[in-house]
Amino acid sequence: MSRVRPTLETANLAALGVWLGALLMTGAAAAIAFPTMRDLDPSLPAFASYPQDHWTIAAGMVMARVFFVCDAVQLACATVAGVSLVGLYATGVVARKRAAQVIRAAVLAALAVSLLQYLVFPAREMAQHLDTFWTAAKAGDLETADAARGAFDRLHPQASLRLSLHAIGVLVALLVGAWAATTPATDVRTEREEGGA
Repeated sequence: MSRVRPTLETANLAALGVWLGALLMTGAAAAIAFPTMRDLDPSLPAFASYPQDHWTIAAGMVMARVFFVCDAVQLACATVAGVSLVGLYATGVVARKRAAQVIRAAVLAALAVSLLQYLVFPAREMAQHLDTFWTAAKAGDLETADAARGAFDRLHPQASLRLSLHAIGVLVALLVGAWAATTPATDVRTEREEGGA
C-alpha cells in the first residue's frame, strides 16, 4: 500500500494544527501580557524621556517578538499545507472533484491570499510604526512618538480582525482536511462508469 497519501495528509493536517495553535497562543499571550504589565506599572529607564504608559511599551516589546514568531510560523505552516495539498492532487491519490477536496482547496487558497496581504499590510506597516515610536520615545521626541503610536493604534483593529479570521479559517481548513482525509482515493461511481465503458 502506498504511503504517499498518509504522509501528505499528515503533513497537511499537522501544519494546519500548528498554525492554529500559534494563532491561539499568540492571542492568549497578548490577553495576558498587557493587563499584567498594566497592573505592574513598570518604569523603564531607557524611556525616561517619554513619561507615560511605560507598561504599554514593555508589553508591546514582548508581544512584538511573539507576533514576529507567529507570523513566521503562519508563513511556514501555510507553505507546508499548500505544498502537501498540491502533492496530493498532483500524485492523483485523492479524488479532486469530491466536495471535501474542493472545499479544502478553496479555504486554503483564501487563507494563503489573506496571509500574504496581512504580512504586507498591515503587519509590515505596524512594525514600522512601532519601531518609529520606540526610537522617538527613547529620544524624547514626543510629537513623533505620539504620531507613530496613533498610526499603529489605527491599524491594530484591522490586524486583530485579520488574525481572528485566520484562526477561524485555519480551524475550518483543519476540520475539512480531516474530513477529506477519510474520503476514498477515487470516486466509486467514476470507477463503475470507467469499468462499464
